[in-house]
Amino acid sequence: MATLKELYTTLKSLRDMNLPVDDKLLKAADNLEEKIIKEEILPALSQNIEPQLSEIQRDLVLVVEYHPGEPLSVALSRKTKISEIIDAKTLTPKSSTPVSSTEKQIPIEPHDPTKHVENATKGLKVTFPDGTVIWHKQAIDTFISTLRKIGLNRVAEMGIKHGGGYDLVSKDKRPTVPGRIWQHECDGWYIYSNTSNSMKIEDLKNISNYFGLNLIIEEGKPGQTPVGVPVYDKNTFDAIPITLQNTNDTKGRDLRITVNGKVFESKNAIQTFIEALKYIGLNEVAKVGINCAGYNLVDTRERKDGGKRWQQQEGNKWVYVYFSNPTKAQYLFQIADCLKLNIKIEAI
Repeated sequence: MATLKELYTTLKSLRDMNLPVDDKLLKAADNLEEKIIKEEILPALSQNIEPQLSEIQRDLVLVVEYHPGEPLSVALSRKTKISEIIDAKTLTPKSSTPVSSTEKQIPIEPHDPTKHVENATKGLKVTFPDGTVIWHKQAIDTFISTLRKIGLNRVAEMGIKHGGGYDLVSKDKRPTVPGRIWQHECDGWYIYSNTSNSMKIEDLKNISNYFGLNLIIEEGKPGQTPVGVPVYDKNTFDAIPITLQNTNDTKGRDLRITVNGKVFESKNAIQTFIEALKYIGLNEVAKVGINCAGYNLVDTRERKDGGKRWQQQEGNKWVYVYFSNPTKAQYLFQIADCLKLNIKIEAI
């Protein structure tokens, strides 16, 4: 397919020679212009304007008038539909699409959930050093828009792993199952989206550190006061404080972990954590694909930089242990969710 620049050149040449312009060429130019507006211009406008407009509580229509080489002109109307003002086509920005199964979900018997989640969609706000703010109503939209701005191909190169060993960003589609969304499709890439807000934040922090982006990440939806999230220290990767479910406060030194009725309580929290993972199965935990600063929670690679005790060796595997008790709990709940386990965690 011809590029828009090539079509413009062809149209100009025909006009310069006083030759008739083919309607097919004009239609092709229209289509390409609309494609660029939908896929590139409108997403950028949404990212920068939508958070600011969230303060306005009444309907309005903004009309942008553009003439090449001239300043933009913007008109405001209190009409609620653009079709009431002018004869215009409505263009919707191209966004990500959830990858779902076409099969019907099989009904299951009522049961008591093993995990309770409160305030599941807190929202995210991401600010770049150049002043760009990405802040949508849904955290997943902010997350994907941020990855798009950074560059999906760049993020894919990091090889961040998630559930089932699938990359955060890749060309590989995880097989779908009824009633479950694993990924979102965006610009030909599959983005692993079945993760908590805390995990999305961790991914963004790791990406920011890796590329030196200095992102500012906060929790909250447009219209709310965002809550700042502590930034990772590049040398220590201190864990993000989180609010835990199904457990008491776990800021103490030691933990008691119960997995399907089996109780683990060792001399320190790290050893208790390791014993619980070994009981679950290190190979099974590795398949969940929990990312820890670019390493799997259970990895075959040893991390040696920084002079820190990042991992503990268990046989031929290395288990990442350099994070806080709340983060240990978060990872255990993620493992429990993926492997259908019943886990309880207490501070002692």
